[in-house]
Amino acid sequence: MTLMTSPTIVCLHLETLLNNRKDAKRKRLKCIFVVRNPKDVAVSFYNHTVNLCMYDYKGKFENYLQMFMRGETDYGSYPQYLLEWQQFITENPDWPIHIMYYENMKAVVYISRNYSNIIKQIEIITVTPLNSCFYWSY
Repeated sequence: MTLMTSPTIVCLHLETLLNNRKDAKRKRLKCIFVVRNPKDVAVSFYNHTVNLCMYDYKGKFENYLQMFMRGETDYGSYPQYLLEWQQFITENPDWPIHIMYYENMKAVVYISRNYSNIIKQIEIITVTPLNSCFYWSY
C-alpha cells in the first residue's frame, strides 16, 4: 500500500487490511465492507462447489452447511469472518467504514436495471471517480 498513489480503490479482505493497518490508517484508507446474508453465502458456495468438477463434491446441502458453519470450505468460516469485522469496527470507531449490504445492492440493480446508483454511492463515500485504478488482493 505504501507505493500506491492516492486516490486508489483497493479490493481486499480484512486480513490484508490488518497486515497493513499502520499504513492504511496513516493514509486514512476508507473502507466499504460489503456484507451478504450468511444463508445466501452458504447456498451460493454450495452451488459453486457442486458445479465445479475440481471440487468433486456430490453431497447434500445439509452436509455442506455443516462444513460451511465449521469453516471447512474455501475461505474458511463466513460467520467467523463477520465476527472479525465486527471486532475490527468496534475496536476502530474512528476508522471510516461504510457497510453496504449485497442484497440491497442487488435489489437496486433489479429494480432500476442499472448500476449507476450504486456507483454514485461508492464514489461519494470514497470521493474517487470509479474510472480510477483498482487493486485486487485476495
